[in-house]
Amino acid sequence: MDNIIGLIGYMGLTGAFIISIFTVLFAALVHFKRFSSLHGLPTVLVHTQTVLLSVAVLSLAIILQTGAYQYEQVFNAVESLMTPVERIGGLWSGQAASLLFWSFIMSAAISLGVRIGKRQVAPNQIATVILILELSLVFFLAPDIFVSSPFAKIFRLSNGELVTAFFSPTGADLLVPIDGQGMNPALRHIAMLLHPPTLYLGLIGLFLTYAFALSALLHQDHTHAWINRIFPVALIAYVFLTLGMLLGSWWAYTILGWGGYWGWDAVEISGLLPWLLLFGLLHAMRLSMHRKDAIRWVYVFSFTIVILTLFGILITRSGILESVHTYASGTMGPILTSLIMIHMSAVIFGVFRNGKSVLAHKNSDKTLGTHINRWFFRCIVVLVLIYLFGQSLPLTSQLLLGVKYSFKATDYEIYSAPLLFLLAILTALCPLADYYEAERDIFWRVLLKFLIFSMFFPIAAFFYVPFSIPIIVGFWASGFLLMSWAYAAFRDILMPIIKGKPGSVWSKRLGMVIIHLGFAMMAIGIIGVETMSNNQSLTLTPNKPVRFDQYAVTYSAQSSTYIEEGNPSYAATIIIDYHDGASKYFTPAITHYIKTGVFYPVPAIQAGFFQDIQVVVENFPSSPAADINIHIACFPLMSWIWAGGAMMAAGGVLPVFFRRMK
Repeated sequence: MDNIIGLIGYMGLTGAFIISIFTVLFAALVHFKRFSSLHGLPTVLVHTQTVLLSVAVLSLAIILQTGAYQYEQVFNAVESLMTPVERIGGLWSGQAASLLFWSFIMSAAISLGVRIGKRQVAPNQIATVILILELSLVFFLAPDIFVSSPFAKIFRLSNGELVTAFFSPTGADLLVPIDGQGMNPALRHIAMLLHPPTLYLGLIGLFLTYAFALSALLHQDHTHAWINRIFPVALIAYVFLTLGMLLGSWWAYTILGWGGYWGWDAVEISGLLPWLLLFGLLHAMRLSMHRKDAIRWVYVFSFTIVILTLFGILITRSGILESVHTYASGTMGPILTSLIMIHMSAVIFGVFRNGKSVLAHKNSDKTLGTHINRWFFRCIVVLVLIYLFGQSLPLTSQLLLGVKYSFKATDYEIYSAPLLFLLAILTALCPLADYYEAERDIFWRVLLKFLIFSMFFPIAAFFYVPFSIPIIVGFWASGFLLMSWAYAAFRDILMPIIKGKPGSVWSKRLGMVIIHLGFAMMAIGIIGVETMSNNQSLTLTPNKPVRFDQYAVTYSAQSSTYIEEGNPSYAATIIIDYHDGASKYFTPAITHYIKTGVFYPVPAIQAGFFQDIQVVVENFPSSPAADINIHIACFPLMSWIWAGGAMMAAGGVLPVFFRRMK
């Protein structure tokens, strides 16, 4: 039965690839106005392709659940001890499976894009959208067809060599292991199971924005009607991208015990760059829908996001840069490089051919809000350039100088800090800008109060850390940002509700206000964690307290638990006595996965509004009476990061909800 399911999946994948080739062909004919009467055919092919890819994904999910270990993907991703939920992660574990899942989401996004655009966008523009996206899809499907299939089986040749293929090689025997190896234990956590698909949904949603923007540019669409139609998609993409980054950070913090939520890894930056640009894109799209001049920025952000996303995928899939996230180098490097060059060529052609007419600069007003928006966009661009420079420095320095240089975490922080400060100030001024033109006295009075009251935040920090100019500036700017948008929430949301005004008056700004409040909370949390954290590695003897900062740390061996069945596991009991006499119990654990030889620590965390305490076991004790090595860390305001991120994601959902209510 498993062989039949695998055959169905293989046929669905192969059929979808063949259809994608024909879709590119027919969409190109319609785009170049050779056979305009065929404009409906690419749409039918897209929907058919999506159905076939869904069959392929479903087939792979079934053989993962049944444990068909003769399939290479199942053997590598699944073992008998894994739960059904953990086995779902096999859909995006490994290069072949993740490309299939990515292609399925992209095909579904193309079907969605066709549905969104058919009412207000001309048929030939829809054909161009399909052509742009389908061309990308062909490149993502090709490795699964010609290089490594997610449905490849394991065969033993007559000389004993093991090979993988879907169809049996001549004289080979199918190998059916009794159990699989299973994915890395760290990847089985619920946060990591959700992290890749949420990122995929966010990033692929941005391909839709890119395709509609490029299609409008190529067809000289001066109405820019696509912006209003695609804005909800960009919002949902922002929500998923934000959740994906939060889940990855939470996983790194709570599961890996890396000592933090962010490591400035090359692939982490690949996710950060689209997120920053998307923040600017949403702001530019919103301004454009309100008849304010930001059209150029909409196109700049739309194009740049996809180019940098593909560059990030290139790094992830090809191993060009060193990263704990990358796969081994392979065929994806040339494939993705070619795809990037095609997209860059299309963008450059469109800009040089039609840019002057489509992106003509209007005579905008010279209000404070206009200047704030302009500098806001510039700040985001410069920040992205700094992070991109640091990310690619090992590659560029090796190519140009013959010596590999790299950015350290402190380099990223030092060079981006002034821009982040300016970005916070500009964002804080946005709710007050309207007062500057209408009631300038109120503007200066409110601004002065906020500037003074914002000093509360750095003053409060000095009760915990020594005096430092960066801490003063960081907490003051974040406090100013929080107070400004809290005032906007009171003025634009709470007061209209109290006065009984209809929801149409305040609902339009509710999501935006919540996003910026979340941004302010996250900024305060990041500054708190980065400037006030404290950590230390300790060797603990049973029942002998050791001092750490203001705490007494004790290892209670008799209360610890050792499990020998299956993969050996040890849960240590650590007692931390506070200066006020209170005691808290922590149970960090470490498991030895015998198959892979991996020791997998699971931190114990006590989360609080003002501070988190994290304890990680660093070694597997030889006996309950032996000493144990732990790593203990205090992270002030860590919960503000999670709360702020959740608010930013929620704020992205609300505008879509209210649009649907209309």
